Amino acid sequence: MSRGTDHATEERRLRTREEKEGIEEWTESFFFAVGEVTFLCVPAFYVLMDAEPNGSLKFSALFGWLALCLSVGTFRGHWIDIDWPQVTPALVLLRFVFYDAVILGVAYAATGVDLAFHSPIVTATTAVVLAVGCARMFSRLGETVENRL
Repeated sequence: MSRGTDHATEERRLRTREEKEGIEEWTESFFFAVGEVTFLCVPAFYVLMDAEPNGSLKFSALFGWLALCLSVGTFRGHWIDIDWPQVTPALVLLRFVFYDAVILGVAYAATGVDLAFHSPIVTATTAVVLAVGCARMFSRLGETVENRL
């Protein structure tokens, strides 16, 4: 006995996969960046759960996290001329340490700005600028580590 197959199934198997382009490609890159950053930053989020000053620290961490995710998602694509480091075991460890340090550093630095200026706009802007700058710095740091290994 032979198994019959559907003609549409056979056509689907033979077709080449369509590559994503434009906003669809960026959305996929951002989606994976959210997973990467969030998973690797769990220790930093745990530290920030009960830290004081509670409100401004969490506000700053939220904007820092979002800016870091957007930056990583954008930098890893080909839209900007930045060489984003590959995922290797050594660079996963570097990402783990770096992302946690960025979230904690941005949260505390932007909270300091909030306590000085009492302005949520200035606080959010500080968190975003610091997180984007740190993400840019990571691309160079990762490249340096890759070259030394």
